[in-house]
Amino acid sequence: MGPLSAPAIAGLAAAAPATVRAVGTASSAFASLLRRGISGMMPNDGSRGTAPPGEDLSSHAAGEPSAQTTANADARFDRLLTEFADELRRVLELEGIATDPPVRVELDEFGQLRTVGEHPDKADIDAILALRPELAARFRVLAATGRLARLESGSAASTADSAAFAGAADSPALEVTLSATGRDARFA
Repeated sequence: MGPLSAPAIAGLAAAAPATVRAVGTASSAFASLLRRGISGMMPNDGSRGTAPPGEDLSSHAAGEPSAQTTANADARFDRLLTEFADELRRVLELEGIATDPPVRVELDEFGQLRTVGEHPDKADIDAILALRPELAARFRVLAATGRLARLESGSAASTADSAAFAGAADSPALEVTLSATGRDARFA
């Protein structure tokens, strides 16, 4: 790329104040939301604050999740997994695709939901999944929730889970299996 022309530089200079205002507005709005969220948890009297009902803040101060937090994350993951599996089963049944043999899905390197392994209807399933981006979006939420639940429960090495939670390329992938008798999820 060569040097910028005088009109290009003038255009960038003219756009700079609007860009600064937009970034500043977004930053101010985020800071305001963050302050409101924190102020709702922390009192103005200098005490430690109040925990959500049924939760003890002392474990958070030590960097450890409480049993209630972990149970909530696990329950949230189970609920999202059930909702995702039910929706995927409904979509496949509408298209006449059986879950016997089981259908295994995961996100590919491009964030698309794909069939894993061998299935007699693999090409058809992948075509259906490509036409249903909302399933991939739900799957991404499910995977992030599962990673958070794993972090909170301490079920895997902290380095691997930190990478997973951050969405690093080497993070463990979530694989969901849908069969005629139920559903299963695992981080590979």
